[in-house]
Amino acid sequence: MDQFSGFVKTRELNKAQQLDTSIELLKASKETLFNSKEKLKKLNDESLEKIIVDLDTQINNFETRISEISALRTKIEKAANTIEIERQAEIERLAKLEVPAL
Repeated sequence: MDQFSGFVKTRELNKAQQLDTSIELLKASKETLFNSKEKLKKLNDESLEKIIVDLDTQINNFETRISEISALRTKIEKAANTIEIERQAEIERLAKLEVPAL
């Protein structure tokens, strides 16, 4: 049970780390889109307005996805911590049990 809960916690923390990487990549992509939008704004051409609106939509989509992944990451981290708390409680419970004399 102890090894299994340790494995599960490690697996969940690895998932959280992968999500952190995804969040960073999404943030970088969002920043690139934002910079592209700002460059287009400087051109001040009305025909580019639709492109700017589309970029705003994409930026908002990235922000939404980042928020969703952040929330998922928080849930995974909480689950890993709960597993650790339960594991410690089980260890303490087992430590209190009397061992019969041989």
